[in-house]
Amino acid sequence: MSLNRREFLGLGSTLLATSASVPTFLKQTAWAAAGQEPTSDRVLVVLQLTGGNDGLNTVVPFTNETYRKLRPKLQLADAKLHRLNDRLGLHPSLKQLKSLIDEDQAALIQSVGYPNPNRSHFESMAIWHAAPVDKKLNYKKSAYTRGGWLARAIDQRSTTAQQTESPQALNIGAGEMPKALLGSRVQVPSIQSLAQLKQNTGLFDQKTQQAQIAAWKNGAGSTSNPLLQAALQSSLAVHTTAEQIRKINPDQSTTVKYPENALAERLQLIAQLIRAGFSTPVYYTEHTGFDTHSQQLNSHRNVLGVLGRALRAFITDVNKHVPNRPVLVLVFSEFGRRVEENGSAGTDHGTAGPVFLAGSHLKPGVHGPDPDLENLVDDDPVFGVDFRSVYATILEDWLNIPSQPVLGQQFDKLDFLKTT
Repeated sequence: MSLNRREFLGLGSTLLATSASVPTFLKQTAWAAAGQEPTSDRVLVVLQLTGGNDGLNTVVPFTNETYRKLRPKLQLADAKLHRLNDRLGLHPSLKQLKSLIDEDQAALIQSVGYPNPNRSHFESMAIWHAAPVDKKLNYKKSAYTRGGWLARAIDQRSTTAQQTESPQALNIGAGEMPKALLGSRVQVPSIQSLAQLKQNTGLFDQKTQQAQIAAWKNGAGSTSNPLLQAALQSSLAVHTTAEQIRKINPDQSTTVKYPENALAERLQLIAQLIRAGFSTPVYYTEHTGFDTHSQQLNSHRNVLGVLGRALRAFITDVNKHVPNRPVLVLVFSEFGRRVEENGSAGTDHGTAGPVFLAGSHLKPGVHGPDPDLENLVDDDPVFGVDFRSVYATILEDWLNIPSQPVLGQQFDKLDFLKTT
């Protein structure tokens, strides 16, 4: 029986649900991998703010007259801001993020964007995920970039065998797999929750399971088939992840109290996986609700509050319980919002915005130039820091991966990470 590539790759999910039926050699390899000692490698957590975060009401230029003039309803009062310096203040709901900055556990980069900005959610997020070279970006050919930037980094960092032994990245969430993780040699597993994964047995109809497993066994005889090899590797990576996670005690507790929200649950799961000894270096998750076209004040306050509280708990947790696994969190959104508010007490799609970083190896405070609100282009501030320079810094100075092979060209590094 011959299987096409889609059917082969689909077996990864099948194996998650049918561990009792997988061949013995797969289980043995998986358990061997599960017994590996925790490493001291650094961890990168990418947190995507979906919808386009309003950077000007997140890092507020409270002394700027243009900001006050163009935002008569949405401007935030000076007295309620958490001041960063004599020009900027964090949104009132970001008290916990300000505390991280004060403790040298967080930083932000102003005016991050890219040339020829795209105001489409889909297109701009795809650009951030793919990190195309200048030529493709300038000629709007970003869609032709091979794989996501994290997928290319994973392939650059590890061999296929290493990727099979232990997942090099995990997506934590119920949404679609982010394009940043698509295109690696080995399929990246996606987990919604620990409970969901542990309950996977029985998710599929038994008859369907048996048919899929039978198809897999028939295809396994064609060991010279490159598609089969790719499927085996992907399936083993997913299965290994499942076996490792099954060993985690669901009652494994932390002394850190997380707030009760979905983002905090996902970050708590990541902390739990790190504490359990997962050697996975890259985790990805998202926080939605930032597309604030109308009645922005309340909704923006809520999503920022969730972000700040969840991030505070996560950083406290990993610093306290796994100090041998330094963690860096990268928080980004696909674009900022327009400077001028619209007629619905909201803001429309803009261009550049702030990027946040959290962790114990940061040079804290504000990096990058403030948005230049006096010299707007198409009514938006021009970006001052290329997001690919942020990626280049993380690749080289955090993940120890040469950035040029991943990004396709050399970008200047930034100075937000400590050297030790």
